[in-house]
Amino acid sequence: MSSPHICLACRRTVNQIRPASVVQWRSRATFISLSNKKPRRSTAREPRGNQLDLAEELEKGDSGSTARLPRRKPSQSRTTDPGDVLESLFEKTIHPSSLPKDEEPQEFQSALEPYQRVHELNMMMENEAPFPDQWAFFLEHFGPAAQLARGRDRISMPSYLGSTINLMWKAIVEAKEKNHPLPESLPSTTEISRVFMELGYLNGQDWIDMVSHPLRYILKMRNGELRDPETEKRLTEDLIGAWNIACRDIGQLTRFHDKDSPSYWMTLPSISMVDAAHAHQKRGSQDVFALLVPSFKLSSLKHFPMIALATFGLLSERSVDIEGLSTDASPLLTVLSRIISVPGLDLNNIHSPYSMSNFAELSEYVKDNWPAIRERATTMSQYHHPQVDKAKAERMSRASVQIRVSHINRRLHEAYTTRNLRRVDEIWSDVSQWPVDTSGVEGPPAEQGKMSLALANYLILVYMSLRQPNRAIDVWNHMVNNGLTPTLRTWDSMMSGCVAGKDAKALQQVWTKMRKSQVVPDVICWATIVGGLITCRKADAGVAALDEMGRIWIEAARKKYPKMDQPQLQLMTGVEGAVKPSIEVVNAAIGGLFKNNLPNAAYKVLTWAGKFGIAPDVNTYNTILGSLIREGRSKEAMALLQRMLKTGVQPDSYTFTTILDETFRSIEGLTPEEITAIVQGVFSEMKLAGVKPTIQIYGKIIRQLLSNDGASVDMATINAVVDTMHEQGIDANAHIYTMLLEQHFAQVPPNINAVRNIIERASNTQGGTDEIFWDRAIEGYARNNETGPAMRILGKVQASKGKVGWTAMRLLLLALVENQEWDLARTLVNNAVIDSGAPVPVEGQGFERQLNWEFWRLARNFGLVEQGPELKAQYLKETPKRG
Repeated sequence: MSSPHICLACRRTVNQIRPASVVQWRSRATFISLSNKKPRRSTAREPRGNQLDLAEELEKGDSGSTARLPRRKPSQSRTTDPGDVLESLFEKTIHPSSLPKDEEPQEFQSALEPYQRVHELNMMMENEAPFPDQWAFFLEHFGPAAQLARGRDRISMPSYLGSTINLMWKAIVEAKEKNHPLPESLPSTTEISRVFMELGYLNGQDWIDMVSHPLRYILKMRNGELRDPETEKRLTEDLIGAWNIACRDIGQLTRFHDKDSPSYWMTLPSISMVDAAHAHQKRGSQDVFALLVPSFKLSSLKHFPMIALATFGLLSERSVDIEGLSTDASPLLTVLSRIISVPGLDLNNIHSPYSMSNFAELSEYVKDNWPAIRERATTMSQYHHPQVDKAKAERMSRASVQIRVSHINRRLHEAYTTRNLRRVDEIWSDVSQWPVDTSGVEGPPAEQGKMSLALANYLILVYMSLRQPNRAIDVWNHMVNNGLTPTLRTWDSMMSGCVAGKDAKALQQVWTKMRKSQVVPDVICWATIVGGLITCRKADAGVAALDEMGRIWIEAARKKYPKMDQPQLQLMTGVEGAVKPSIEVVNAAIGGLFKNNLPNAAYKVLTWAGKFGIAPDVNTYNTILGSLIREGRSKEAMALLQRMLKTGVQPDSYTFTTILDETFRSIEGLTPEEITAIVQGVFSEMKLAGVKPTIQIYGKIIRQLLSNDGASVDMATINAVVDTMHEQGIDANAHIYTMLLEQHFAQVPPNINAVRNIIERASNTQGGTDEIFWDRAIEGYARNNETGPAMRILGKVQASKGKVGWTAMRLLLLALVENQEWDLARTLVNNAVIDSGAPVPVEGQGFERQLNWEFWRLARNFGLVEQGPELKAQYLKETPKRG
């Protein structure tokens, strides 16, 4: 695809046609005009078959532009069973028409094959097939190599497979526990970890559970409970290999080297003694260990410090001949030692597992040998290891430009979300001076500090979203002039910007120009144009684009299978020259239609999709489920959920969030015990479905359970939710702690002891507090005339350079005055003058000063402050500056 420069003359033409929002470009391979008013001409097409009736049906029904179609809610009355209508929705998808044997091609593959493979794997597990066969089946159909062989650019663990593979690997570990600790026939911890890491499925808690198995057996052999030197050696190598998979920098997650390679440990995170000391000072003894595994979420690392300490202790004891291993463990030990030897690291502040857990014996070993482990770590941390420090030096040499690129991305995102055009122009002025990375890599640039394709695409998207097409053209021309060829992602960024700016006309013009430039759109581009037009309230045009996609694919398929009937033709795959309609495009269409209150059109799209053998995925079900629940059609929603489970589509966290919305509509009048049972039932369903509740789900549950009347809330139910959250290794965030804090203050009488507990827990949780949390704490104490705790919190916030809101300041001042604590009141006002300056004159106040003026008015009424421009200077002179 060639991409010539866009000339100034063409831009002037654009301004004459459509100033400031439309652009006209030169003709060859880029845009001719974004304001082309000529109607689109379609090539001669064959008579429409069943799959092409959609647009006409919508014109007769409830689609089309919003000007022609009144917004109306679907009828609530139904004569048929609510489940029947929705189950029939995907009838052709779940039971597609069979092809004649004489015309069925070898490459034909049902769209439901992945689900069928999961079912087969489940049956193998139920029938207790040998574990090697189960693992081999999983790798053959879902492993990284299998996905790459099918041409997938990005490999991942399918969501519907998660619960199944979770049960399988745990059963494999259990089999090792019962029989031989590391049989040749079963996958090692290293192998499972690597496969899961490549699929993006490896998480901290699962990895910890896997690694605890070889660690405990090595400990048993060290204590003389078992004697098998060969197995001990293999277990040690497996342990080291598992650490090589998990203990790696963020940028090294997909780079795997052979254990004999000199680069085997080049993936280690860059950790110096200074890094470890700074992290310990900020995070504490428990969380400093997270430096070793930056790809894992902090909330999943509850038992990780004990795993790290036990690993270092056992490997550094030399109970196993480390030098005789095929893998060099010294780089790993060096990195571990730099964490363990941090000054001030306190074993008492590190989480100790329960006595009945799998980690208890490892914890006891660490406690019994802590002085020796610490001493060995202190000695080893002083060593300079070539592999570890070379990797750090190479990365640090690029640190300045990495920070530079990261800073630009953050600034651009902030400017985009705040729609700050001036800031975007400043960023573009800086970036346009950078050298250009011409490698064409879609992700981060091959060489840091260069303008990458991804950054250029994002700039184009931002400018188009702000309706500044001329500036987007500047970025495009800069790319072309510097040898950076625009790709499909560049076109998609241009269209996505139009969608974000709700500019349907520009979106259609970009799409038209893209098609005239002989650029073949991919699934992403089709989804953008279809969903984008519908989002911009051009439902008829969006559906027509979807119809066009199906027609183009049918024409290409007919060239390959000229004698095949159309219903069978629609189910074919492997047709070159066109992109077959997919669930991603269908989801984009129905999502926009439901949002625009056009449910009938959405159902027709689904019927059309079924004729192409397109299987609904979890996003499809979630979209329909959300629409049904919003309309109060709970019976149909539950019927759809059952259909979802029957067809093998696993629910995700969003599914259960939607269900929770429906659940909390009907809890009025229930007892606390009944409400607790319902909530625990939802958690049980999520566990059975292999879905882990997110912090957002917990926040939604707690918010729904709380009410304005503090006395009506049963805190036992809320505490049960919080306990479940902690059991799952999820820490509450500042939002949840703030809700709980407000609830305890709202009770009659206020539960001050519970307030203290919440403040203590939030303070000891990373991300547990923010400015709003502390404002609500001060306000709550002040309303109850508890000025002592409020003043202590105020002092801590101000000492940490934080800011307290004016409402909290006003309520605290009022409480101090009511308690006749005049000295503290004067101190509060004096400090406010030092921090914020004197109050402005009455005639100078504006809306933005309303809250702070209430504080100053109150202070003036009590004789604590005077009005006048010289006030700040007076107080600065007479009042000593606070430290």
